[in-house]
Formats: sequence, C-alpha cells, structure tokens
Amino acid sequence: GCYDTVPFVLSKLLMADALPMRILPALLMSAIVYPTVGLAGIGMVDTQDGDGEAWYGPCKAAMFVASMCLTNLLSAAIFACIGILCTSTAVAVLIGVLYALFTLLFSGFLGKTSANLPEAFAWLPYLSALRYNFELVMSNELLGETITVAKMWPGDPHAGRHQAVTGDMI
Repeated sequence: GCYDTVPFVLSKLLMADALPMRILPALLMSAIVYPTVGLAGIGMVDTQDGDGEAWYGPCKAAMFVASMCLTNLLSAAIFACIGILCTSTAVAVLIGVLYALFTLLFSGFLGKTSANLPEAFAWLPYLSALRYNFELVMSNELLGETITVAKMWPGDPHAGRHQAVTGDMI
C-alpha cells in the first residue's frame, strides 16, 4: 500500500526493466555493431543540398539504434504478456519459445517468406515483430545505395562475376 499503481509501474518499467535491461544493452550492441559492420551511416555526407553537411550518416545510425531499442522493448512486452496470460511457468516458457521461433522464421532473414506461403497463410509474416525491424534496417541502410555482389555458386559458368545491385531491388 506504499505506492499507487502508476508510480509503481513507472518505477519498475523505467528503473528496473526498460532502461537497464532493454535500452542500455541495445545501445551498447549498436555502438559495437554499427561501426564494426560498416553500415551506411558511418561517414556518409549528404551532398544534394550543396553545403556538404554530414547529417545523413548520424540520422541513419540513430534510426538503427532506435529500431534496436524499440524492438527490444516490444519483444519484452510480448513475452511479459505471454507470461501474464499463462497459468503455469512451463506453459509460458513453451509458448514464449514457440513465439520466438515463429517470429524468427517469419522475419524475412531467411528469405521472402510471404511469396512461399499459400495464399491462406500469407498474413502470418505480419505477426512477426522482427519482420518490421528487419524491413526498417534494410530500408534504412540500402535505399539509395548500390552494392556489388559476386556470384559464388559452384559449377556456375558465371561464378566470380560481379554485378551491381541497387538497394531498391533488395
């Protein structure tokens, strides 16, 4: 009876869960991964406005960090809801693992899954939380870019040939 509901939820959310366990690890991961992988936001300069100010790169990097933080918060909220709705811990863990497998399978990391599904199940990828993060990161990093892809299929007569691919195609 010491706290009302709103202060309790806000203090638990901000000080015990969201900030130390969701946002700070996502910030740390982004600070390590983004420059290491060499994503598009590092060192990009917008030259279309003529003054050459470097604002394009930091905006892309901030979008990457925001997408990681929001996806982490969304996943934690979904798993918390699963835990609240289930009556036993074992069932909650089972449903949580099944949801994690589902969201990884339909995220788009493995390929365009909606094209491979029957029409009756084409809506399933829209339930994956990671699908939206993956789309945002891919759009953020590749739109307006051109990358060179080398064919590396064994036995292919065109193996080793380089081909330019636009980010819009990807």
